Amino acid sequence: MNSRIDDVNHLNVIIMRGPKDWLVGLGTNGDDGEEINVGSHELKDMPMDKSLMETEILMTAWLAGRGFVHASPWHTYADNGSETRATDVRAEFVRN
Repeated sequence: MNSRIDDVNHLNVIIMRGPKDWLVGLGTNGDDGEEINVGSHELKDMPMDKSLMETEILMTAWLAGRGFVHASPWHTYADNGSETRATDVRAEFVRN
């Protein structure tokens, strides 16, 4: 099941390392607690070939433009074995 970004008030955002660029996943919790994908066609044209920090800033700014604010800061949940390159960072956002 997919929801539209304009229909949700809470987002779980994950940025993960893809084969070439960063990949972004948006989700929300359904009434039964299961994660529901949130689709946004605008993300397909967003540049994701920047650094992780630039991608976090870009996503935060884009979400702020949609009325969302941080509910939690960006946290690293996994790395690739090196201490310099994160592969999975997550944050929660709520509609302000």
